[in-house]
Amino acid sequence: MKRDMELIRKILLEIENEENAIVDPGALQTRIISDFDNETFESEILALFEHLFLLIQAGYLETCDLEGNPLLELQHGQQVNNYIFMHHFVRLTWQGHEFIASIKDDNVWHKIKERVGSESVNLPIGILMQLGLSVIKTAVGLPA
Repeated sequence: MKRDMELIRKILLEIENEENAIVDPGALQTRIISDFDNETFESEILALFEHLFLLIQAGYLETCDLEGNPLLELQHGQQVNNYIFMHHFVRLTWQGHEFIASIKDDNVWHKIKERVGSESVNLPIGILMQLGLSVIKTAVGLPA
């Protein structure tokens, strides 16, 4: 499965927009997957869970219990499956907040896409963050 930066951005935005800092990944399904009756539903669910796990591995999300206590055994390199995400919660880390702050604005995201010349932004996260910060700095009058 290829990493999908559009899906990663969508996941992080949905989690950031939650009123509660602790999010049930199963609840993300209804907001991220648009059509539950289509024939690609199963592959979309698998992609969602796989990308949640990638975000955990990268340190942008952490797994936790309902009270927000970190579940460290799930943080680094362990096999993930639907059971884990149906029985645990996630929240943004400081690093996750920093990344999403650099790319959450739709105009910034559009300008990043213009700069790389592609609708599909498939760059390393560090470069996306640098590009986003460059666009933001220019917008507020700082040298990029």
